[in-house]
Amino acid sequence: MLDLGAGDVGAVVRLLLADAGAEATAVGETSSVSPWGRGSRFVDAATAAGRAQLDRLLDQADVVLVGPLLPHALRGRPGPPPQVARQFADALRVRRPDVVTGLVTAYGTEGPLADRAADSELLVTARAGLSALQAGWHPGPSAFAGPVVGVNAGLLLAAGVLAALVQRARTGRGDGMETSLLAGALATLTECMVAGPGIDMDARMQALSRRASGVEPFYSAYECRDGRWIHLGAAYPAFIARAAAAMGLDRAAPELVNGPGFDGGRIPSLDVRDALYPLIEAAIATRTIAEWLAAFEAADVPMAPVLSAAEFLDDPQAAANGLTITVDSAGRRIVQYGPAIRFRMRQGPRDGAEGDARHRAPATAETIGRDVAPGLPLSGIRVLEVGQLIAAPLATRVLADLGADVVKLEPVDGGDLARRNAAPAFHPLNAGKRAIAVNLKDPRGRSVAVALAGHVDVVIANMRPGAMERLGLGEADLLAHNPRLVVCNSSAFGSTGPYAHRPGVDGLAAAIAGVQLAQGVADGRPVQMTSATTDHATGLLGAVGILIALAGRERGGPGRGVETSLLDAAALMNAAQLVRIDGAPPLAEPARTQYGPSAVARLYATRDGWIAIDATESGNSGALGRVINASLDGLDEGRMTTVIGTAFAGRGAEEWLTRLGDAGVPAAPVADAPWRTFASDPQLLALDALARVGGDDGDATVFTQRWIRSTSDPRTGAVGGRAPDLGEHTADVLHELGFDDSAIGDFADGGVVLLGNGAAAPTSVQPQREVRP
Repeated sequence: MLDLGAGDVGAVVRLLLADAGAEATAVGETSSVSPWGRGSRFVDAATAAGRAQLDRLLDQADVVLVGPLLPHALRGRPGPPPQVARQFADALRVRRPDVVTGLVTAYGTEGPLADRAADSELLVTARAGLSALQAGWHPGPSAFAGPVVGVNAGLLLAAGVLAALVQRARTGRGDGMETSLLAGALATLTECMVAGPGIDMDARMQALSRRASGVEPFYSAYECRDGRWIHLGAAYPAFIARAAAAMGLDRAAPELVNGPGFDGGRIPSLDVRDALYPLIEAAIATRTIAEWLAAFEAADVPMAPVLSAAEFLDDPQAAANGLTITVDSAGRRIVQYGPAIRFRMRQGPRDGAEGDARHRAPATAETIGRDVAPGLPLSGIRVLEVGQLIAAPLATRVLADLGADVVKLEPVDGGDLARRNAAPAFHPLNAGKRAIAVNLKDPRGRSVAVALAGHVDVVIANMRPGAMERLGLGEADLLAHNPRLVVCNSSAFGSTGPYAHRPGVDGLAAAIAGVQLAQGVADGRPVQMTSATTDHATGLLGAVGILIALAGRERGGPGRGVETSLLDAAALMNAAQLVRIDGAPPLAEPARTQYGPSAVARLYATRDGWIAIDATESGNSGALGRVINASLDGLDEGRMTTVIGTAFAGRGAEEWLTRLGDAGVPAAPVADAPWRTFASDPQLLALDALARVGGDDGDATVFTQRWIRSTSDPRTGAVGGRAPDLGEHTADVLHELGFDDSAIGDFADGGVVLLGNGAAAPTSVQPQREVRP
């Protein structure tokens, strides 16, 4: 793999694929201690020797990544960097039809924002609406402390090029895959960028409190007696009841906990919610963190300590997952972030479970799966999802967008928790899939699942370790039944180690991996990531792990087990801080300010709204000073921030954006309430990035699509249809497996399966949180 100017996004792709065995080379250089450069070689395109090496690699590489940072020595013609990079990739594929190219831009290569190649993650995050959604300890929006959007864009680009490699193994031809920082943001916003009949997103967002420490009383961080912070992750009534009892709230405030407004503790009425926060704060303040960790562990309450990056390097679960590794560089022993995806092969022969053979004809490749357009990268790949909420459904949404036939297996008693909770995100997370409802508590239902697993390429779940094994659908059982299968499970913390048995949610993994403290403020108060960033990164990471295994299988390798977790994804987002050099002082932490890393890369309030600026490139700070009519030379960070902030406060946002744009200073508006405007956004419309499914324009459900694009087939990345109703395709899938109408009727009568439209896709406003019950 050769990276020609794909920037931070390319570094993510290189790291993921190098950890899986790829030989990676990039233009430029990186710190010898940075995990982002692990496994890569670096060349200098400005030297004759470096250019000769690049020429050789351009003739040999399987994958070439390009971006707006494409070296000048390789640019064949003038023009905006995104178009130049795309032209370079297109020309390379003409010369080498077998090569796979991956292109990353800020906003895509089309539309009114296509030429804004200088826009950084800070600006894209602001423009997409993530900054306004992210709460903080101070008024206004927040900048992300870590590369959330860049990591997600890297995961999308990795998925795209891996899918193209799977296709190349079958056709001999490469493809051009594209994504953007904007797509990385959109893939993080599935919970709020949904519009349609019965979906009141304003009401949903109002139900979540805008507090830095958390969005719900039992899903927040609290300070313990010893000054340490603990994060509660009780997202469902059973866990909330245990947490309330462990803190004595049922005794201290029985009229509140047992009152009508409590409603199980999840999204209570606003007056009850506001009354709960101080009660929980007071209770947590009575014990040390060690005491609370022990008490909540005994009560099976989801929780985690809030750790720094340095503390995470010594965490036993990080070690169990292989998330900390030791490398040597120039004689120095360095502990740094390790691989986020683990692979296993089948260990020895085992007898597979037998399916129910009554009335079942032999199933073949021709009888399993719907017809998929032959040009899509994953055409012919069949996937069984036993998942719920975000991680597994998002992984399979990506696979479906790339052409895979995804069958979603749900419980007969209401289906996916997101469906049961009527979460609007169910629509984008499950679009383009087929749905089968099976009772896995019944041996006959398990036999149906085993039969289906025997005729697919991938099985993915997101459950606590051991849950699939108890259903007879564990990794070893499935690989014994189908040795070419790829089996993926995305758990909360991993399959082994001291936390493996714990229930877990997005916020807990982010707390342990140091993300919440990095997002926090200088006095050590953590901040919860409002947009479930870890959940979404876990889903994308699962898709990448599956595609790595499929690419290896297409090259003649075996089926494999693939494992990742919320904790792995959180560590990936915080990788730059997960470094320790023996004998050296700790790495300097990023500035813990809510509004950005420096005075010239920051969010600022204007007279009528917020804007983001990023004047870190050479010359831009001088231009910024001229725009605001102030000299910034020689000012320290505090004074410079005050001078810039005072100037911006005197005029409106639009006026400042015009002035900054005319002066060439990169800037962007901080979009507020993106769920209200995304469906008419000019950039998304130009990119065909809006899916409208399930009805005519007035009745359609709208969400985003085309996070990954292919130059050979414009359908790649577009959803294949609406989210299915519960059990909508049960009969079809059972027929494909060879069961006749008599057997299917018996199954339905016996409660083994649910046929037909058992439950429509949700339309109400309940939020969802990833949890492994």
